[in-house]
Amino acid sequence: MKKLFLLSITLTTFLFSMNLEEFSKEISHFYENPTQENFDKIEKYISEHPKEFETKDGAKLLTALILARASQKYNLKLQNNSLSKIVDDIKSNRGDFVKFVNSRLINPFKLDVWWASFFATGDSIYLERIFYFVGKDINKERNIKKMLTYGSANWSFISNCRQHKKIRDFAKEQMIYKLPKGKQEALKACLKDENLSTSSTPQK
Repeated sequence: MKKLFLLSITLTTFLFSMNLEEFSKEISHFYENPTQENFDKIEKYISEHPKEFETKDGAKLLTALILARASQKYNLKLQNNSLSKIVDDIKSNRGDFVKFVNSRLINPFKLDVWWASFFATGDSIYLERIFYFVGKDINKERNIKKMLTYGSANWSFISNCRQHKKIRDFAKEQMIYKLPKGKQEALKACLKDENLSTSSTPQK
């Protein structure tokens, strides 16, 4: 359980870190400009740094997921690299990882799967899935797995919201709804520089 939590916390810093920082920017913002040229940059980094993906199974799987999702949505040409087998499995809907992706099992790593899918496609359905777990009261929860999932959801949503306009726009849309206190607080933290408040918007 601790391993899953640490993987979730380090996802943005490792997976999304050309030197790693440049690779991070390319892959986590890919959906904003999903061209073949930018896709090739990502794959070039993977080909030139295969050892980065040899021992870090979580990052390897999530990167392969991004390649698979992006290539399918935008009809992008894939190169051969160390992740090609995993990418092919994902696109063909086979293997244990795909079973996990499609399962109802929820843990911090499933949140990472949804973030990776969002970074690849920009599809808001993944934000909706993540936001469902944002703002849950961790103090009232005794299940460790749920506590880790809720904590990861809060941290990752607020952090990514501050870095991605599309996530901020999603957060603004949620502000018009009458939401539980925990979700309201997360949205305010996300949009703290946007001068928004739930009291200034109509409720549905």
